[in-house]
Amino acid sequence: PAPKRRRAAEGVDPLRSIDGIKGHVCVDFTRTDKEISAGKPVRSLRALDGKGSISRRGIALMRSQGGELAAATCGLIRDVVISRSTVKEVHDRFVHEGKATFTVCEDGFGMSLVRLSKMKPTLLTAFAEAMRPETR
Repeated sequence: PAPKRRRAAEGVDPLRSIDGIKGHVCVDFTRTDKEISAGKPVRSLRALDGKGSISRRGIALMRSQGGELAAATCGLIRDVVISRSTVKEVHDRFVHEGKATFTVCEDGFGMSLVRLSKMKPTLLTAFAEAMRPETR
């Protein structure tokens, strides 16, 4: 007999019982507005393994004492924190393929583009919805 598949329960948070999402992470950034206007290329954070700018470790999920979800990139020379307070935009047109991009603004570091790929679409969809900034 074929194995039975479990159905996801309606209203259950798929992120509540996991501590990370595996996949590829790349972070692009520009240092100043002057560099942007001068047409200088975007810079990328390097991977800890020394093999380019793509980390294959994914993101680590964490919850604050108030229950707010946040994440940090893994495997790059600096951890970029992705939270509802730091995310300015969520680009999730290809989330069904396991891809999403977050525009993040961190104090002291400026704007960064965090590109996530090769992730499980159901988990990435839930994460993108949780990180979507509130409309004003």
